Amino acid sequence: MAVRALKVRDGSIPIPPPPPKDDIPDKSLYVSSKLTEDQKKQLVSSAEQFADILEWGGYMSSFSQAAKNVTHYRNGKGADRRLTSDEIENIQAELPTFRENKNKFLNQFLDDIARQFASADFMDACFILEEKPGDHWLGAYAKREESSKWYYAVGGFLFSFGAKAQVVNSPTAEREGMLRIRYKIYIYDRYNWDLGKDVTLPKRQIDAVDYATPGSIEPLKELPQTYPAKNYIETITNKNGTEFYEVSDSVMGSLAAAGKADFFDIRGETPEQYVNYGLPKKKEGEGNAKR
Repeated sequence: MAVRALKVRDGSIPIPPPPPKDDIPDKSLYVSSKLTEDQKKQLVSSAEQFADILEWGGYMSSFSQAAKNVTHYRNGKGADRRLTSDEIENIQAELPTFRENKNKFLNQFLDDIARQFASADFMDACFILEEKPGDHWLGAYAKREESSKWYYAVGGFLFSFGAKAQVVNSPTAEREGMLRIRYKIYIYDRYNWDLGKDVTLPKRQIDAVDYATPGSIEPLKELPQTYPAKNYIETITNKNGTEFYEVSDSVMGSLAAAGKADFFDIRGETPEQYVNYGLPKKKEGEGNAKR
């Protein structure tokens, strides 16, 4: 797969348009129709306890970013969570597979800008990434074996590029010119919960916090979901005999259904960076570039 640079209206370094949101259309679906009114209240109460556990677990590096997301989910009223430049740098440092892919596509993007300038008559222009018409974001995944911190915080996420390029020295028939491309890398993720999916968490650590704090997640092990046909929390055992909790996304989704939390966008961008490209000499008789 190759990407290209799409020329857009001039201005500062552009941000690609946001991808479409994939929120569940009806949040009430997180709450099983099999539950009585009292059970529905118990679901939300135990879901709040589970959210407390995730926030409290933020002292552990593996859950530090997930804890920030949960706090924002409950208190941010749907506003964007903005990643700091240090957090963006940390994503790139801890996710080598993402970093390798990002660098590959970034080079394609920058090379395409240079090619367009080499054959065009403009002095400056702005660009955003385009993979195919109308699609300006590329997918990435935080692997647990690379970074459990970002695996639990975002899992799959999107990235893109924006750039502003300017001819610093115009080429002539006697000498090459120079093009300077200033660019940023953008990160995007939608924080929501998927119907029918779940997350696997270490049972021992979850139980330790559950027992040490008010409330209990025990009812979630007996409350049935509508889909899939199992309880909101199931206990599973891996081949080494270690127990885990398989927690339905609908546990946390029920907080949004009850008006106690809001989905939000996670956004971040790198500081501005730049790279210089040479521009080929002009052939005899060719004019100078135009703005």
